[in-house]
This record gives sequence, C-alpha cells and structure tokens, in this order.
Amino acid sequence: MITKDYQDQKGGKILILSDSHGDVTTLIDIVAFWQKAIDVVLFLGDGAEELLEVAYIFVELPFFAVTGNNDAVIAPNSRVNFPLEQKLTLFGHCFYLTHGHIAPYAAVKAEVLTRAKKASASVALYGHLHIPEVYIDDNMRRFNPGSITYPRGNSEPSYLILTINQDYLEYQFFNAKSHQKIEGM
Repeated sequence: MITKDYQDQKGGKILILSDSHGDVTTLIDIVAFWQKAIDVVLFLGDGAEELLEVAYIFVELPFFAVTGNNDAVIAPNSRVNFPLEQKLTLFGHCFYLTHGHIAPYAAVKAEVLTRAKKASASVALYGHLHIPEVYIDDNMRRFNPGSITYPRGNSEPSYLILTINQDYLEYQFFNAKSHQKIEGM
C-alpha cells in the first residue's frame, strides 16, 4: 500500500470519480467544470487510460488513483500511479482508496470497510459497484461516487465532491452530465 501525505493545506475540496469506462469526454468535462474550485482529484478505477490523459491536460491539479478490474497496466509515468489500493492523508484525514474488486461483488462493502479500518483510515473510497453510496458512523465514512458513465441500481451517472478540513467533512453527489446536485444522498 502506498502512503502519500498532502498536509500543506488546512482544508480543501476533493473531486472523487470512478468507472468512466472509456468516456474521456465526460471525465474532461467534469474536471474542467471544477478545476478552479478543487484541490485534489481522486479516481477509483476502471478508466486509468483516460484519467492519465486528463492528468496531463490539468497539470496544476494533483491526481491520485487506484486500478480497476477493467484497467490495462499503465506504464510508469510522471503524473499518476495506479496501485490496487492506496492510503493517503489529505487535509487531516486518512483515506483508504480501492476500486472494490478486492472481494466478490456481494462482499465489496464489507471488505472495503475491513481494509479501511486495518489501514486506520477515517474515510474509505471505492467504486466498482456503479451505485453512489454514503455510509457514516462515528469512526468511518465510506463513499462510492457511483459511475460517471454506466450507473446501476436506478442511479444517475455521478461523482462526489468532499469539502474537508481537520474538523469536518461535507459531501455532495453531482450528476456527471449536468453537474446538478443529486438530492437525497
């Protein structure tokens, strides 16, 4: 597991994306829409090739990612690494990232939670299921931003914005095509 530290700021906005499955146009549109308002982009797999392209377009933004089950191996490069899972410290919070194919489909949520706790993370992020989700208890926040391209479970194509500092974490899901807030999440 790779550990990165991004503690140079007291707080910020994090754009969280997953499961673009070849839709580079939507990925570029989302990052372009938010580029002046966000501090970090996190990508949770199944779209590594297009994310790498986006990372080279938006060179002022830091990108962190994990590989998905549909991602080809990406050659070493200077913009983004794609481990199976990753631990990051961002704005005073410890994040655990994985795509979610670390377990059989029905066991993904439980395995993500187990691994995030083992990593001493307070925020767990995963994709793979293509359904936006938020789970919050006293010690853990678990999010799936959904898929920007192929939503499942009657959900919309979606992504997630976290506004965060050491003392709080606010979240909002957005429609990947219109950038409108998704209410009720």
